[in-house]
Amino acid sequence: ISVGTMLRYEEDTVRDGDICCLYEGFMTKKVIQIKKGATQVKYFHGRYEHDDIIGKQYGETVYPRKIVKGKEQNAAYILRATPVLWTDTLDHRTQIIYTPDISLIITWLNVKPGSVVVEAGTGSGSLSHSLANALAPTGHLYTFDYHEVRSKQAREEFIQHGLGDVITATHRDVCQPINWKKTATKLRERKEAAASSSTDAPFEPLPAECGGFGLAPESVDAAFLDLPTPDKTVATAQATLKNGGIVAFFSPCIEQVQRTCVQLRRLQFADIHTFECLQTQHEMRHQTYNCLQLDENILDNTNNEAEADPEADDPEDAEEGETETKETKKRQRPADDKGQGGERKRKRPPVPVFTENYTKVVPKQKGHTSFITFAVKVAPYRPDVVLVTGGNRGVGLGLVTQIHAQYPKVQVIMGCRNVEAGKKALTAEQAQKIDVVELDVTSEPSVQIAARYVAEKYGKISVLINNAGIGLDFPWHTGPFTNSTVDDTFAVNYHGLVRVTKHFVPLIYPTTGRVINISSGGAQANLMKTSPELQTALTKDDISVAEVTDHIAKFTAEYKATLVSGEVPSKSTSGYWLQAYGFSKVCVNAFTRITALQHPDLVVASCTPGFVGTEMTQGYKGDTNLLSPADASDTPLWLALSPEVDHSFSSLFYKERKARPLVPTEQT
Repeated sequence: ISVGTMLRYEEDTVRDGDICCLYEGFMTKKVIQIKKGATQVKYFHGRYEHDDIIGKQYGETVYPRKIVKGKEQNAAYILRATPVLWTDTLDHRTQIIYTPDISLIITWLNVKPGSVVVEAGTGSGSLSHSLANALAPTGHLYTFDYHEVRSKQAREEFIQHGLGDVITATHRDVCQPINWKKTATKLRERKEAAASSSTDAPFEPLPAECGGFGLAPESVDAAFLDLPTPDKTVATAQATLKNGGIVAFFSPCIEQVQRTCVQLRRLQFADIHTFECLQTQHEMRHQTYNCLQLDENILDNTNNEAEADPEADDPEDAEEGETETKETKKRQRPADDKGQGGERKRKRPPVPVFTENYTKVVPKQKGHTSFITFAVKVAPYRPDVVLVTGGNRGVGLGLVTQIHAQYPKVQVIMGCRNVEAGKKALTAEQAQKIDVVELDVTSEPSVQIAARYVAEKYGKISVLINNAGIGLDFPWHTGPFTNSTVDDTFAVNYHGLVRVTKHFVPLIYPTTGRVINISSGGAQANLMKTSPELQTALTKDDISVAEVTDHIAKFTAEYKATLVSGEVPSKSTSGYWLQAYGFSKVCVNAFTRITALQHPDLVVASCTPGFVGTEMTQGYKGDTNLLSPADASDTPLWLALSPEVDHSFSSLFYKERKARPLVPTEQT
């Protein structure tokens, strides 16, 4: 593709390859690329030679070599090709946005040199040219279109017009939601590759599988979306815009505007305005009027003329029915000095006139009537609020106290079954800042009341740490193990975690919120003793809640049957390792993957805090050193609050700040 120069203004002379406009009149103009020795350009008045244009200065005229039959010879002006002229002359592959809307859009989006702008709905490229002109030379425009052929044609035009350095045109359906996990993984790979490269090339959008615009979060100054379903892209725009960035939606229907505004308000956009920009062209006209004069001299002359012929309008004659023809009156008048009959009538002075200028609306005009909605992404006040379940003892208490000590600006909510016991576990200074809330994970009403309290007091939370758990059948426990051993374990460790997640995930900030599930190394140990078939079934990525529930039911039945005829822990006939605590944490890891798939905008991960000295490990007499609850909080807090944790961490199981396999090898 030969490259033109739509953005080069330092040259005054037309050169080979330049993009220019032949302007014959307001309605007859055409943007062309000049090619030396090219065939003639046939236009309205005739045929023009490219060689006749090369070397002329912009603003000069060129005459056609051959005049169209029936047309007079008329010169065409050679003008620089500008985005405005391109909008007036381009071939319409789609409906386009015209200059009045374009000027409003660029002004309200505050596009200027250096701006990074997203456009979804490239179409014929009308707006793209104006945006590129406004942000060049240091800015960049990312424009997307779901139609592959249109996107390719637009990309070729941008390169031809010399805009390839400031526009990246991509074939993409931007209405697809962002896949945060894949996006974070690809961005991490790009960052590592960029560290070893010295190129300054513009950021290339991520693959379509990442969804959205394929750009880094909070990397765009403005976005313009001309889409059939704009309300589906509000969340994508929010994630991609910088704080203070502006988004515009071009919608032909007011119903689209209404749906879009609902989403904008839900996601806390501010300064929402909707405009309808209608172009009106006026023609200048001139009109002449007689001036009504009421001067006294003119009135006197008029009276004298009436006295010279007193019988002209005699009312008595009219009453008698006497009428005279013009010829009769003429014969009765004496001859004047010029030999003409009748008395010479005095001439009236000329009546003054005045001319008025006015405008008339042209009935047929270019314009695409639509509504343009603008909104500003603001940085909402988001106090960091972390909820920890089972927070009054063990690892939970360690998490609560360490968050309070290491992150003084973070509001900690301690969820526990007994509020008094929770307050007693805190120092006086801690109790003043840590909010203790009654939260029994095994009780649906208790969880509902706690969620309602948090919503009313804090609105949203940043992080949910599902820590509540019990262990009743460790090897150092002497028993006796009963049916309630397995029932109570799953009621707290799995079903309680699912219940809390269901009620509190809606309160978590989207895109930045996190869910951290406290699992255990016991899950790995349990899977190592489970049959290979069950290992595969329990660790697959697309496991469902129904499948997990079915596994729990089978495990529970075999556990209870074994209590009658044998001992636990042991391996069942179907391949389960019958230790309730370890298998409950296997299910917690599975539910973590399920939650991550259901809420891709959140970071959802599970981890083991390590082997910790708590009430659950009382009676352990092995050689492994037990961690303190404070030391055990390191990995969970890193996942919950570290800025280096992103969506690529989601759905994984962590130990000592590293992702670990669910079925470990001897080294892990």
